[in-house]
Amino acid sequence: NNSTGASSMPSRAFADSIKKAAAHTEVEQGEPRQRHTRALSRTGSSVPRRDSSRVLDTEGSTVVPDGVDTSNTGPVPLALARMYKLDIMDPKGILKKRLFAATWQRYYSNDEVRNREWTAKQLRSEVIGIFPRGGGTIAKAEEQKYDAGVAYIVYNRSGEAVRKFVVTPEGKVMQVLQRDADNAGVSGSDDDNDKNNSVKLGIGDFVFYSVLVSKAAQYSFTAFSTCFFVVLSGLAATLVILALKGKALPALPISIFLGVICFLWTKEFVQPWVREVLR
Repeated sequence: NNSTGASSMPSRAFADSIKKAAAHTEVEQGEPRQRHTRALSRTGSSVPRRDSSRVLDTEGSTVVPDGVDTSNTGPVPLALARMYKLDIMDPKGILKKRLFAATWQRYYSNDEVRNREWTAKQLRSEVIGIFPRGGGTIAKAEEQKYDAGVAYIVYNRSGEAVRKFVVTPEGKVMQVLQRDADNAGVSGSDDDNDKNNSVKLGIGDFVFYSVLVSKAAQYSFTAFSTCFFVVLSGLAATLVILALKGKALPALPISIFLGVICFLWTKEFVQPWVREVLR
């Protein structure tokens, strides 16, 4: 028994010495960390914290925050999203500053969309717009073509078209004004539509028409009647082309060209024949 008790004493002492050495090592390792933390606090640096309003994906790009409702989204040009103050998503990296950047910002709040400077290409590019839940949407008018740019229709929450816009290649937004029978009860709406959809001829057009017809009348009644009807026919043809093209056209070329040709033809061929007949 005495020998057993004597042998257990050194083993306990050896175990205690190991524990003390381990504790001393942990203290020594902890001191540099504490000194480093105190040094950071003195220099004003801090440990980076996670921003609650933004979440980073695996590529380091910002994605949609948790509080944003994405139940009603759709493609929309950046210019219209900026005008309607919409939050947007950019999953394809259309709005990134560097072309070959590996990461880019994928979510933009409406303040960022309105306050940042964008190029014309970015403004006419389509991004994913975040519309209000249960609200309206914006869709491209696929079947309607405009020379000024690409047309988009704004729908209300009931699915009715309320406005139409055209986004130009320069990134500008132009509204297409139409005559709407539903606005008959709104004060001044019919007058505005009549002004926007009316055909306007300048005073110069009438001056040239009058000069041509008056010169023809000085020559003969046959030339006068021919030029008069030809000028009216040319004006009618111009109005037909205006309805088909949907853009402003000059009113002089067709009428003046046909009037001059018919006047010369009447002077050289028709008028001598009429004189022979009346003899």
